[in-house]
Parts: sequence; C-alpha cells; structure tokens
Amino acid sequence: MSKKGILILFVVTVVVIAAAGLIRSPSRNGGQPVQGAYFPELLEQSNKVGKVVIKDGNTATTIVKEGDQWVIAEKGNYPASMDKVRELVLGLARLQRLEGKTSNPDLYAKLKLDDISNPGSTAKLVQLMNSPEQSMAVLLVGKEKQIQGNSSRRQFYVRSPGDPQAWLVEGSLPKMEGATAWMEASIFGPDTGQIRAITVSTAGESWTVARESPESEVYALDAVAAGEEIESQYAINQIARSFADLTLENVRPVSTAGDGALNTRVIAVTFDDVRFVLDVNKEAEQYYGRIRAEYMPPGEPEDSVAKNVKRWNELWQSWEYELKDYQVESVIVPRQNLIKADSDTATEQ
Repeated sequence: MSKKGILILFVVTVVVIAAAGLIRSPSRNGGQPVQGAYFPELLEQSNKVGKVVIKDGNTATTIVKEGDQWVIAEKGNYPASMDKVRELVLGLARLQRLEGKTSNPDLYAKLKLDDISNPGSTAKLVQLMNSPEQSMAVLLVGKEKQIQGNSSRRQFYVRSPGDPQAWLVEGSLPKMEGATAWMEASIFGPDTGQIRAITVSTAGESWTVARESPESEVYALDAVAAGEEIESQYAINQIARSFADLTLENVRPVSTAGDGALNTRVIAVTFDDVRFVLDVNKEAEQYYGRIRAEYMPPGEPEDSVAKNVKRWNELWQSWEYELKDYQVESVIVPRQNLIKADSDTATEQ
C-alpha cells in the first residue's frame, strides 16, 4: 500500500475511533450526565419534602411543613407562601443540566458559586429535607445567565457543595431572598368577599363609602352636603380595592409591638356579613395594623364563611402587620381630600 493510502487509512481509523468514543460515552465530568435532570429522583420524591433551608453569607431562612401549612421558623412560624415553596421544590426537581462548566475554585466567584462561608460570597445555598430531616437535595445557586431574545427560558450556574464541577442548568426558580420574601403577602388571601361598605375613623372624624349591590362597581361617599362635589370617583372606589388588596411588608408578634397609639380604625363589611376591624398606628413613618374578623350574624359551625373567619382570627390574633404605606394611605385618605376644595365657592357663585 502506498504511503498516501496508509495515511488516509490512519486518518479514517482515528475518526472512527473518536466517533465510537463519543457514541459510547453518554457522560463526562466524572461520569455525571451531560444532560438530563440535575436531581433525577427528586420529582418522584417531592411530596416527601418537609423542610427547606436557604442560606447565604448573612442570613438563613428555615421553612417547615406543619400539617398542610408551611411556616417560617425565623418569623415565629408565620405562614409561608405555599405557591412559592412549591415553585422552589418543583423548580429544583425539574432543573436540567445543559453543560459542565469550570471546576477551578478560582473561577467560582465569577459565577457566584463560591462557598457561602467565604467573605463576600453571593451564592445561595438551598437544601431540601424530608420529615426525618434527611437531606434530599442540596445546591449552590449562582449567577443567572441572560438569554437574549427568549425571556421564557432561564438558565443558572449551579454547583453541588463539595463537588468541584460547576454546571449550567435550565429551569425555573423563585427569587431566594430573606425570610420576609417567603411570607404569604396577602392579608386576606382570595376569600375576602365583596366589600359592601368601609368606615374610616381618624383624627376626630368618621366617614363611610358604600355600594348598593355586588354588581355595582361604584362606591358612594356618605353625607355629601349640598354644594359639595366629589373630587375623584376613582379615589373613592380605590378605598375598598386597597383594603381588599392589603399586603404585608413584615410581621411582629403583638407581644413585642411598640407603644404607638392605634389611632385610626377601619371597619369593612362584606355582602356575606363579615365585619373586618383594622386598627392602624404609625411609628417612624411606618404603618402597623392589627386586624380581627367578626361574622354577623354567627353562622352554622360548618358554614364556609364562619370557617374563614375562624381561620383568619387564629392567625391574626398574634401578629401586628407592617403595611405598605401607599395602600394604607389610599384607605385612610382624609374626607376633605375626597371633596373638591372649591365646591362651596362654586355653588355660591
């Protein structure tokens, strides 16, 4: 065989061997799959998760399942958002490996994957445990990779603690901030009911807005005198909307609450005869509120409305809520701000 033929045969042989190696080797990086689920067994085991721990260099958040409810240990066992916990657990279970990245510790910080014990680390460590507190999954989550032109896909750099190999993965994970971010933000949840009337009592005055039926979207201000003209129908309607949409910024136990006077009271009544009483005070430019619910008249023990009232009060009685200022100020707006300043003058002319 000629030298040229031998050379061609050698090249073909090398290519065939290399191709065979690729076909036979479905994994790399120490035998770990290049693609596929990062935690292959977690999806089937996800209903066994009983504890979630999220840590960074400064804080730790511990979320524990108690019966059908998730609670936040660092917030006195205040309820966590079940949707957000579910998003985290299923998000981890569905993470897909895309490709192996660096295994050089000197490059971890660039991907925000250095150990959280390192000064200045910005990595997040998340761990899932079952009820006996055995670890089911643990992961360092680092930098999110931006994908131009496709906002529906999210990619992250991750690494398992103790494993030098970093990975690029694809999936969906919630923002893993401090304990407050994991609370159920809505004061009422989806069961507030339709508000019939709201009465605000503050600074020596009291006024009410009300509507005639659940179908009506327009609230009327009570006791509008001759010559008075409403400044903004939107502002009046927004009183009820803002009350129903109240969300918390934080909570503190009533036993540790400040001494500020509860100097504003808001009473909201729904069409299904629930009466909400919200007492508001202000400390250092921050609004705080305590709330309770009453059922008028009391329902039967199996009445769904009565059950909601009982559930609300069992939660609310122990807490004072740090409220969003723009929501509170949309509810307790002074009556004079609801009336045009020149109403009387215009009438006289």
